[in-house]
Amino acid sequence: MSVIEFRQMYGIQISDAIKTATDCKKTIPVGSLYPILKRLEARGFIKSEWGEATEEREGARRRYYSLTGTGSSVLAETRAIRQAVTVYSQPVGGI
Repeated sequence: MSVIEFRQMYGIQISDAIKTATDCKKTIPVGSLYPILKRLEARGFIKSEWGEATEEREGARRRYYSLTGTGSSVLAETRAIRQAVTVYSQPVGGI
């Protein structure tokens, strides 16, 4: 969800952004990406809308995804939990 935190993106852009951000260590195949996006939308974390532009190759319209207010809250909470776990798991006193 953090990929679409600040701007709308369509599916392939999301996949490419994840791949780029992780130096190709994490990839999400298109066949897996769209079911994930549908689940996030069903939970109210993201919303989607059809764009006006079409793909040059196949002429299909693109569906753009963006974060909802609920999604922003869940993302912030997830980050806080991860930060707390990271701090908690640090060694204390050189043990």
